[in-house]
Amino acid sequence: MLAALSQLGVDSGTVLIVDDEPDALQLFGRMLASKSGRYRVLLARDGEEALQVLSAHKPDAILLDLIMPNVDGFEFLERRARNPEWHDIPLVITSAQDPAGHAIVSKALAVTAKDGLSTRQLLAGIEALTRSLSSAGQMSSPEHPEAPAG
Repeated sequence: MLAALSQLGVDSGTVLIVDDEPDALQLFGRMLASKSGRYRVLLARDGEEALQVLSAHKPDAILLDLIMPNVDGFEFLERRARNPEWHDIPLVITSAQDPAGHAIVSKALAVTAKDGLSTRQLLAGIEALTRSLSSAGQMSSPEHPEAPAG
């Protein structure tokens, strides 16, 4: 988490942690607090609380769980994007599960290009990724069980 914040250029400042798990709030808060007072921590237990915090404070970064009661992380992202004062705040997703409740096993997916991506390049990349993910899903289906690790 600290490395992700550093990659975003947030080596100090205020961080809003949004998570419905008290243990996660405590753990992330302690991790940030252990950095010699470089971070001020704001806490929210769901997306609605996070939006209220954003109305009063503009943090330097947000750590966001996606799966929460009431206003989940996805709705929070939509509402955040509609507010020009909020949509540029760097964000790190901290969810351990996807919306279907499956464990998230990938750390990240990022696509960058020095001169930007054209629509054609972006669509070709999405198509290639979709094909790749689709064939990966077929390989682990019951008809094609994964080989045991070893």
